[in-house]
Amino acid sequence: MADLKIDFSNCDVSIEKMFDIHDNQNINIYNTVPNGNKKPATKGRGKSLKGTESKPEKQHGVEYPVFSKGSGVTDDHIKALYRLLTTRGWISTQTCLADFKRLFSGKSNNCEIIWTGQDKLGSNEPTSLGVSALYVLFKKMADERLITTGSKANRVGTILETHFVDTEGHFLTSVSNVSKTSEKANAYIELILQTMRMRPSSEDIQRLLAEEMESRYDKNDRQDLNYRRQH
Repeated sequence: MADLKIDFSNCDVSIEKMFDIHDNQNINIYNTVPNGNKKPATKGRGKSLKGTESKPEKQHGVEYPVFSKGSGVTDDHIKALYRLLTTRGWISTQTCLADFKRLFSGKSNNCEIIWTGQDKLGSNEPTSLGVSALYVLFKKMADERLITTGSKANRVGTILETHFVDTEGHFLTSVSNVSKTSEKANAYIELILQTMRMRPSSEDIQRLLAEEMESRYDKNDRQDLNYRRQH
């Protein structure tokens, strides 16, 4: 078969060998460069001319985009949020408040929050949450503008996946692939949202902050010790 040449505004594209579906021959496509040499653009059956970009692997210690606090949301709201999440065991008490606050600082950093995937209520056995409750909570906060992602390029799920790890230190994945959350989890999410909507001076937020001040973490046996200061 003769060569087929097409002129696209001084750019010659030469197909040296057409693909034959009967004998499964390869296609070689060449771009004609100014010196007359022919340079293969791609070779081989089933390969696209346009390369496929692979998703970069997440790394510990690398700074990634975070959330910003919405209008009217203060550090006291974030402290109350931390208290609510650690009280029910949604995030581990091994996650320090300073790291949690950096998640809403609006400046890229490498804070890592430990998501337990468990819901602890009273003396009952913890129930599994998966990652659905995490995404639903943060997506609703973003929808209500209680938090913002900074730009359209930063999605809620992407930020969560670069800052939340499981109890073994592995980054969470497929966070935005939401499955159904339990009624108990949804009720607690609504309580959290109500708290985030309150004024910082509200009695409920101040009570949560007072409880946080009275909480102590014992690094030796990794217990969360809550006790009242004696006056």
